[in-house]
Amino acid sequence: MIILDTTAFYAGIPFQSSDQFVTTELVYEEVYRIPTLNKKIVPLVETRRIIITNPEQEYVTITKQTAIKTEGIKTPSNADLSIIALALQQKEKGKEAIIITDDYAVQNIATNMKINIKTAMYKEIKNSGKWLVYCPGCGKSMNKKMKLSKTNTKHSNCDICGTELRQKLIK
Repeated sequence: MIILDTTAFYAGIPFQSSDQFVTTELVYEEVYRIPTLNKKIVPLVETRRIIITNPEQEYVTITKQTAIKTEGIKTPSNADLSIIALALQQKEKGKEAIIITDDYAVQNIATNMKINIKTAMYKEIKNSGKWLVYCPGCGKSMNKKMKLSKTNTKHSNCDICGTELRQKLIK
């Protein structure tokens, strides 16, 4: 099963191939909002060259938990998480799944979950790992205890000294 991220649509992957692809409802909605792409995607869905399916909730939950541990502050969108969860579901059921994406966060999470990825336009990430959230002021590492609000994920401050938190990739 070849699962498409939004970036695969930007690259024109499903429009240049007669293969059958899969994506999730959330990715479809992202792509459909783009006027130049929505006219192209509808016929592919109608002819079943693109199948829209959603992962089961348990796989979404596992993927979100892994994403928080892997990406820290920079958790991907629900659409991104949905394609990883769908690939994980297929993998757990013994089926091969490949995600086509140029999104580095998606690549990092999928690689850490041992899910196959291919890129559409750019090179695959060279180093995968986990993002460590830390305070450059007092040096406190906050990866496991980090609780960020949904509205304040980009500029969170240390609860000890107030310095803006940063992240670094741990291989």
